[in-house]
Amino acid sequence: LVFSACSGLFFYPDDKVYALPSDFGIKYESYKIASKDKTVLDAWHLKPKTESKGLIVLAHGNAQNMSAHFKGWTWIVDAGYELFIFDYRAYGKSDGETSIEGSIYDVSAVLDFVETKFNKAYFLCGQSLGGSLSLAAVSQEKRPHIKALVIDATFTSFAGITAEKLGH
Repeated sequence: LVFSACSGLFFYPDDKVYALPSDFGIKYESYKIASKDKTVLDAWHLKPKTESKGLIVLAHGNAQNMSAHFKGWTWIVDAGYELFIFDYRAYGKSDGETSIEGSIYDVSAVLDFVETKFNKAYFLCGQSLGGSLSLAAVSQEKRPHIKALVIDATFTSFAGITAEKLGH
């Protein structure tokens, strides 16, 4: 990937804690996950109050961090689904510096973790940047545990969005 110099066009991380799942009465577990290059990522597993109807893995958009993004998904936990959300490198409490290639590694590492830890089918949802990273990650290897891939408000290529942002 040749866009490392353009990382500032894609990534707007911060480490502010906007909210915790417990602020919404949701029980959760925190995890630390090592990416392919050993960068340590922060993740949360939010649990419904009732028996789980399924697991959703969320790759969030390009700004803030998971403590801001999970809030839009509390309704799905209230509806009985588990939510596994994580921060890419340099977001929230995750280590490292932003990069496209590294963030694709991050998504792959999280999917590996989820498949090993929970050993069940899940839905992968990617929003904005998370959609493009998810598409790139799942295209690299078979993921038989994924029941569905949902991409929301994403862009179709890193080259295309770079040209758009640079006004070309």
